[in-house]
Amino acid sequence: MPVNAYLLIELLLSGGINYLLQKQQVDAVINKARAEQRDITTEELNLLKSQRDAMADVTDAMLDEAAKL
Repeated sequence: MPVNAYLLIELLLSGGINYLLQKQQVDAVINKARAEQRDITTEELNLLKSQRDAMADVTDAMLDEAAKL
């Protein structure tokens, strides 16, 4: 398989795993807040957003690298 195919497969797998990890973190925060019978705090929401942004930056960097080949 050409190098581009391997990079695309890696990108798809990494993106899928990152999505699942982010979803799991969001679900955990939501479930914790529900168990405590409260709303999600601004701090929790900001933390989730910053983690999402970090994962998006990594994915964007991988896309840029794949586009160069």
